[in-house]
Amino acid sequence: MAANIGYHPDRSVVSEESLADFIRSDITGNLLEVPGIGAVAQRRLRTEHGITTTYQLIAKYLSFKDDTTGNIEHADRFYHWLCTTGVHNMRRAGVVRCIASKTNATFPNIYHDNGYDENR
Repeated sequence: MAANIGYHPDRSVVSEESLADFIRSDITGNLLEVPGIGAVAQRRLRTEHGITTTYQLIAKYLSFKDDTTGNIEHADRFYHWLCTTGVHNMRRAGVVRCIASKTNATFPNIYHDNGYDENR
């Protein structure tokens, strides 16, 4: 998929069980706890972007939200940023979905899976 397509939850390869486990679990700070983040992405996030913890990755996600940004645009912004980070193409949508869903547990209505066109 081309990076300019943007995020769509249907492209997530993270299983529903892994997503649910991540949402339910406490954050440890280790980036590898995020489904879709592997050792290569962890290293590139740290060395090229200064992101060393899950907390910082969540903060990066939140940094793309302002009072005029809707849910879909917010997820797209984070997805497009992930395109620059070393997160594997097949895993980006899963990372967005996991971080957005985890954040939504604390900030209700910041993310939801509905509203996406099937052809997007």
